[in-house]
Amino acid sequence: MLTINFLGTGAGNCIYRCHTSMVLDWDNGARIMLDTGSGNSSLINGAKLGIFSNDIHQILLSHGHFDHMGGLPHIQGNRTSIIPDAPPLQVYGSKITLDRVMKLFEATSITHKVDTNGVSDSSGNRLIEWTVVNPDHGVDLEGGIRAYPFEVDHISGAMGWHMECSNISVVFSGDTRICDTVATASSGVDVLIHEALGTEEYSDNIKRRGHSTAAEAGQTAHLASAKRLIMTHIGTQFHNNTNSLIQEAEQYFKGQIEVANDLSQMIVEN
Repeated sequence: MLTINFLGTGAGNCIYRCHTSMVLDWDNGARIMLDTGSGNSSLINGAKLGIFSNDIHQILLSHGHFDHMGGLPHIQGNRTSIIPDAPPLQVYGSKITLDRVMKLFEATSITHKVDTNGVSDSSGNRLIEWTVVNPDHGVDLEGGIRAYPFEVDHISGAMGWHMECSNISVVFSGDTRICDTVATASSGVDVLIHEALGTEEYSDNIKRRGHSTAAEAGQTAHLASAKRLIMTHIGTQFHNNTNSLIQEAEQYFKGQIEVANDLSQMIVEN
């Protein structure tokens, strides 16, 4: 069994939802965070669900936009304050993404030392270790999680993630325009977590900003023969109108369709 805990489900300009972050908990104890949101939102919503920074040891980043990785210094800082002797937080992303993370820590830290391999405190104790990953090269994580990054069509260095553990497979599209790589990576998965900024009515603006519509999320889930579609990264105007997103995706995908909300906890059975 897998529990997907959504700590943030809003697009970068959304005024009603926190920014993208989620924690995946498998029943064998394996846990992974996907993106960190911005600011301390993932810490606040995580606490509401009983998930605290000292419970987070592995983070996969989709790309270097602030609404997806800006919360990392807050998570690290809170984690270190709770467990000062904790092993380094393990962070994975593309080189371009991690270069942006380095600049974020350099810009916000007073005492930390930042280098190409991670972050240390003033005494040299390692706080974060980051690992550059390349598309289509899988990484083995703690808890038996196997993660495969794949290229998406958003900004340079942006990736989606395919994860497998305990015979349950999940794909997170990250931010992306519709592209074949997401459908390929999602072939036959138990769950596809796909962004859906809005509906086709706003498709020109959505595509220009490097995102997908609910119709395109449905098309991708159909092409992938995914078992279940969960839409996230919701725009402001659809916060209270998620039925329109579901109705549009249903035109293309006949499996189970849901829209995640902040603090949603969705169960996946194997």
